[in-house]
Amino acid sequence: MNSSSIFFGRCIRVGTKCILVAKQGLDSPFVFVDSPRRRSRRRNIRCWVVTIHAGSAAAAAAGAGEQQQEGTAAVLVRRDHGHPVRGHPRRAVLFGVPRYYRHSIAVLSRAVQSWNAHGGISFCLNLGDIVDGFCPKDRSADAVQAVVREFDGFRGGPVYHMLGNHCLYNLPRSDLVSALRMPTTSPERAYYDFSPAPGHRFVVLDAYDFSAVGWPRGHPVSAAARKFLDARNPNDDKNSPSGLDGADRRFVMFNGGVGEAQLRWLDAALRRAARRRERVVVCSHLPVHPGAVSPTGLMWNYEEVRDVIHSHGAGSCVVACLAGHFHTGGYAVDGRGVHHRTLEAALECPPGTDAFGYVEVYPDRLRLVGSGRMKSTEMPLLVDYAASSSSSSSSQLL
Repeated sequence: MNSSSIFFGRCIRVGTKCILVAKQGLDSPFVFVDSPRRRSRRRNIRCWVVTIHAGSAAAAAAGAGEQQQEGTAAVLVRRDHGHPVRGHPRRAVLFGVPRYYRHSIAVLSRAVQSWNAHGGISFCLNLGDIVDGFCPKDRSADAVQAVVREFDGFRGGPVYHMLGNHCLYNLPRSDLVSALRMPTTSPERAYYDFSPAPGHRFVVLDAYDFSAVGWPRGHPVSAAARKFLDARNPNDDKNSPSGLDGADRRFVMFNGGVGEAQLRWLDAALRRAARRRERVVVCSHLPVHPGAVSPTGLMWNYEEVRDVIHSHGAGSCVVACLAGHFHTGGYAVDGRGVHHRTLEAALECPPGTDAFGYVEVYPDRLRLVGSGRMKSTEMPLLVDYAASSSSSSSSQLL
């Protein structure tokens, strides 16, 4: 896409949604409007935006940029609806940190309202843990549906979900894949990819594909995962990292990994994206870089996932990895220039506070603009795909 292709009043159709790209000054990075009545001659699209909310993980895409705006996405990280115990429906304290269960759904509601008011956001991505592990099991399905209904209020486009460990404590994997409307080919498969606009692709991983949770007891995957843990964690309580040092503290039962079949799928997906010169964001409930999370929140086989991402050469098509799981958030850049951003959780927002924002996606950088507990982050890109692609056009706007 080149700047000459963006002009006042240009109508770009995204699926069934027609959005108006309006002019914007150099000081304001982005603007999308939904109808001609809201046009402003002062505005000029210049980059790409991803709106981010922390609580149960959600993302949607649209744009703004240094040369032009390419999209915007909303992201909600860990919402965790569901009561910890019947007698205390609003709040619980775990590991010395308060969790605000009912308030977290209020944060999600405000996030959806904010994204709808923002306009131009074309999809939403939930980064996992849509319900808390302490939710009474006879209320789990209702709690999941309550959150899904809140997401259904998002008017910008589809909502994409991924599985977190707390989801899997509550419901069978196949029930979650169905309830969360995952676009997968099997009721047991929770990984997929999608392109919200030409030149951009989101790859959603199932971080509990190889795990001791989420599979029926006696299932071959569950049995293999328990054997894997027994060899690395000597504790009777496999949720305890006691006695483990450094990155080995990740070998606990509430974490998981990406299986061999999914690793092959990831490699193939990135090869296709590289051939198409697509900019890729990898999304996983579990972080895949030790600098972006406490060791106890790291994916079991993060090195294998990292190696697949890096195997496509310096300046990989992958520009960022987004994750949930670790409530306080984190950020790191790996040796190949890939940004790893773990998003703060709405679950630990006291009443009256929020954890959401948006990401401006420019040709040369990503910029997370946070609100409340969500910290703002500037993420320069190693490769400018928009500038180097001769086929760029205004149709890349989300």
